[in-house]
Amino acid sequence: MELVFHNSEFEQEVRRQLNVFDRAITDTDALLVSELDLGNVWLADEDVDTLLYFRNLKSLSIDIKNQEPSFWMRFPKLEDLCCGVWGDPVDFSVFSNMENLAGLTVSGGDYSSVAFENLEALIPLKKLEWLQLHEFGPVDLAPLGKMKQLKELLVCYSAEVKNIEIIGKMTQLKKLELKGLEVDNLDFLDTLPDDLDIKLCGIYIYGTKTVDVGKWKRFKKRDICEIEVKNLYWENVNLSELND
Repeated sequence: MELVFHNSEFEQEVRRQLNVFDRAITDTDALLVSELDLGNVWLADEDVDTLLYFRNLKSLSIDIKNQEPSFWMRFPKLEDLCCGVWGDPVDFSVFSNMENLAGLTVSGGDYSSVAFENLEALIPLKKLEWLQLHEFGPVDLAPLGKMKQLKELLVCYSAEVKNIEIIGKMTQLKKLELKGLEVDNLDFLDTLPDDLDIKLCGIYIYGTKTVDVGKWKRFKKRDICEIEVKNLYWENVNLSELND
């Protein structure tokens, strides 16, 4: 069956992956595609229907309105998924059938207040080692404490992060990035390993007026900037001790 593409960029990406430029693309061709980068492509509803024929995808980058679980169930072979979403809260249970998933990035877009819900649905995904949560509203990180396979975690620009202290129990982490967050304190970093690759930027601390910067010197791979504490107003923490 010949596939119909309403967005020319979608079609061009498919043709590039297949190296086919002189004929129509069929549903049989779609099964040969293992990777699609549609991160900057606006997909009409009709194009989303066409995407469902690409059932053997292992890597997908896409901006899309939240879909029903029946949509994501069509991509059980995904190993790497990067999706920008908008609309209703994101229920992470829609990814629960992706047993091969090794990397997952979910973004709500610029200045998003989209809630991220049911992270516990990711616990059974034993191959998931890299998780990125970007630009979103409230989220509860407590389930991450049961994901012992996670090696890299990025949490950026959230309106409300609950149970962020669970990160302190994730001693298996190799890389951690926290950016654009308000936290009560950063004491949970104390239990993480010295060889952690850590990035902290735009962190606002409202539960304490002082921060012991010196104890972060043990992280040899560190990139730390723009830490502020709440006094009468937000004040920058002096990080010069970390420069040597």
